[in-house]
Amino acid sequence: MNTLIAWMEGLGPVMAALVATLFTWGMTALGAALVFPFKTMKRKWFDGMLGFTGGVMVAASFWSLLAPSIEMTGGEGFAKVGPPALGFALGALFIYALDKFTPHLHINFKKEEAEGPQTDWHRTTLLVLAITLHNIPEGLAVGVLFGAAALGLDGATTAGAVALAIGIGIQNFPEGLSVSMPLRRDGVSRGRAWWFGQLSAVVEPVAAVIGGAKVSSKLAVLKNLLDRVDKLLIGGGMAYTFIQAQGGQIGQSLVEPDMHGEALALLDAAKAKGIEVHLPSDTLCGDGFSPDAAQQTHPTNAIPEGWEGMDIGANSRKAFASALEDCKTILWNGPMGVFEFDRFAEGTNHIADAIVAATNSGAYTLVGGGDSVAAVNKAGLADKVSYVSTGGGAMLEGLEGKTLPGIAAVLEV
Repeated sequence: MNTLIAWMEGLGPVMAALVATLFTWGMTALGAALVFPFKTMKRKWFDGMLGFTGGVMVAASFWSLLAPSIEMTGGEGFAKVGPPALGFALGALFIYALDKFTPHLHINFKKEEAEGPQTDWHRTTLLVLAITLHNIPEGLAVGVLFGAAALGLDGATTAGAVALAIGIGIQNFPEGLSVSMPLRRDGVSRGRAWWFGQLSAVVEPVAAVIGGAKVSSKLAVLKNLLDRVDKLLIGGGMAYTFIQAQGGQIGQSLVEPDMHGEALALLDAAKAKGIEVHLPSDTLCGDGFSPDAAQQTHPTNAIPEGWEGMDIGANSRKAFASALEDCKTILWNGPMGVFEFDRFAEGTNHIADAIVAATNSGAYTLVGGGDSVAAVNKAGLADKVSYVSTGGGAMLEGLEGKTLPGIAAVLEV
C-alpha cells in the first residue's frame, strides 16, 4: 500500500486523479466481466456484495473526507471552520439543484415516478442519470482530495485520496454486474453483456414488433415482454382487438371480443411500467378477404362497415419505422397484415426495411416465427438482419418465459 501511495504522489495531482478515475471505471468493467464465468447469480450474493461495498464506501469517506475535516478545523474558530462549512453548504445546494432540475429515476420505481422535470426520455436514460447524480460528487471528491494533498493542506493526504478512490471503485463493482448479469441471463452474448455493463444506455431502448392474427395466441408472449422492452409495436389482425377494446369502430376486421379485458389490462400494465405502446393509427382496408379486394385507407378506430383491416396504413408505417430508429435491440414476431397478398404486403415490407436499417446502424435484430421468417425471405432481406430464428413454436415458448427441453437438459449437466 505504501508503494502505491508513493507512486501516486509521484504522478502529481492531475495524473493521480486521472489514474484514480480510470481505476473506478475499471472496477465497473471488472464487475460486468462476471458474465464470462457465470450466467446468473443468486440474489443473496448480490445483496451481500452491495452491503459490503456500502460499508467500504462509508469507511473510505470517513477516513479520507470527514476525519481530515474534523482534524483541520478542531479548535481553530470560525476562520478555519467557515470555508469548509460554506463548501459543504454549497455542495448540498449543488446536489439539490441536480436532483431538482435533472430528470432521473431510481431503480424499482415506475417511469411515472421519475424525479425532476417531466420528460419523454427513455426509462434507461433516466436510470443512468440517477447513477450519474452520485458519480458527479464522487469524482469531484477524488479530484479535490488529490489537489488538497498536493497543496499540503492539514489533514489531506494522498493515502486518504487513494482510500476514497478504492472505496468508489469497490462500490462500482456491483453496478457493472447489476447491468451485465440480467442481460446475460436473458440470452445476450457474454461480450455484449460485458460491454453494456459499462455503457448501460447503449443497449436501450429495446423494442418488440408483434403481429399476427390473434391476441390469444400471443398473450403470454406480450405479458412476458413487458419486463424486457421499452417499446412495444402491435400490428396485424391482433391490433383490432386492442382498438375495439378502447371503443374504436373496426368494421369487419378480425377481432376477439372475449380478449378485450386482457387487452386493456396489458395496455394498463405497459403504461405503469413506462413502456411505449404503438398501435396502428390508420389501416389499409379491403372490401373482402381477397388479393383483388378494393382498397381504402381509414383511421384504425373508424373503419366503416363492409371493410376490414388488411394492412397497416402509410402513417402507421412511418410511425413504426420512426419508433425503431433509436432502438439497439429489436425482436420481430408476426406480420403487420396479410402479406401473402402482394397488394397488402407494404406494411410488413416497410417494417422489414426499418429493421434492416436498424441492423445497419448497429442494432441487434432478431426475426422469428414462421410468418415473419417467410416475410423477410420473400423480401430478400433474411441475410440483412442479425439473426433469423426458424424455431417457430419453440421461439414463442421461449418468449413466453418457458424453459425449453433442450435448455433444461443443458442446465442439468
